Amino acid sequence: MVAIGILLLVAGVVLFFVEAHVPTHGVLGAGALAALVAGVVLLVLAADASLAVGLAIGFVLAGVGSALLLLGLRRVVAARRGALRTGPEAVLGHLGVVRSAADGEVRVFVDGALWRARPFQLGEGSDRLHPGDRVVVEGLHGLTLDVRKADELEVWR
Repeated sequence: MVAIGILLLVAGVVLFFVEAHVPTHGVLGAGALAALVAGVVLLVLAADASLAVGLAIGFVLAGVGSALLLLGLRRVVAARRGALRTGPEAVLGHLGVVRSAADGEVRVFVDGALWRARPFQLGEGSDRLHPGDRVVVEGLHGLTLDVRKADELEVWR
């Protein structure tokens, strides 16, 4: 009975490590928790403790492990719902500065990179983009950004 208890503990620990590196969304974590609880209960019973003591320790371990597993799953779900942080699509909504706007070709500096851009709304006079204007990225077509002038409330200085 001791050998089975130790094997269950080892299997539970291995499953927890695999859960940390494979996106199973808690399936392996639940199996690991069950193996750990069963292993601890078997080892407690093998140590000549009463069944009540073994089950009490098993319930406490199951409760703590379930709480930790649910906390981890909650963080995983929150991370998946978060905004994009990398790739071209992550630049949408960011502020940039017009570096050049001559002959219909606009270059905008956004997040440390110089992008080709086209104005989201073309107009005459003050609506045209000029070097130094603050802009907001509205869209993306390939590697060309759609930008519009930033409102005063959008500009943080």
